[in-house]
Amino acid sequence: MKVNTKFLIVSMFILTNVFGQNWGTKKIDFTKIIKTETRTTPQYEAIKISSFFETEIIKGTEGQIIITADEAILPYIITEVKNETLHISLENGIYIPYKYQNKIKILIPVESINSLHSSGSGTIFSKAILKLDNFKLALSGSGDIRLQLDSQQVEVQLSGSGNILLEGNCQDFIGKISGSGNIKTPLLSTQNATVAISGSGNINVNCTNALDAKISGSGNISYSGNPKQIESKVSGSGNIKQR
Repeated sequence: MKVNTKFLIVSMFILTNVFGQNWGTKKIDFTKIIKTETRTTPQYEAIKISSFFETEIIKGTEGQIIITADEAILPYIITEVKNETLHISLENGIYIPYKYQNKIKILIPVESINSLHSSGSGTIFSKAILKLDNFKLALSGSGDIRLQLDSQQVEVQLSGSGNILLEGNCQDFIGKISGSGNIKTPLLSTQNATVAISGSGNINVNCTNALDAKISGSGNISYSGNPKQIESKVSGSGNIKQR
């Protein structure tokens, strides 16, 4: 029998794509019963979230993490503290259908943390103002972060396609984009701002004293607050303008 090698290769490729997504994944039988679980952890100075959870940051004593989800999912949500960093993620090999993803809610109390990193597609927010000395915020996923801050210095790095919205006050603000997302801080009052874009995203900032703005990508920087000193440089196709 004459075998068409090209046909066999194409057929195997199609089958791999159709069924391959289920290989190595664990099936969960959802009960549709929502439960809340409180987990005790050691204290932490940083938070790293690596999934699609809806996370609220509140003022409180570190060490009591509250998780609300379908009771079948709870055992597969990992919360652990390593090197003073709280890691929250989903166990490898677990597939959660989209309709259940937005039903996983996490409440994290903080007294004073120095950094927050999200590499997932979830949402992180705070309803109350978080008073932090020097705070670093990083988003490398497609999620959204909305925080109210009162800080000496805030440093933001965005390398994903998500959005970061900050409100409140800080003396020094540093914002960098190397992705296609947006950093929005028109309601974050700051004295000095250093912002740079090497991607296609956008930054808007509220600055009253000194602004240092650089673009080497196709994004845009807009500013308000009438800064006294402005240093700007554009080597890409973007632009810097006052709102």
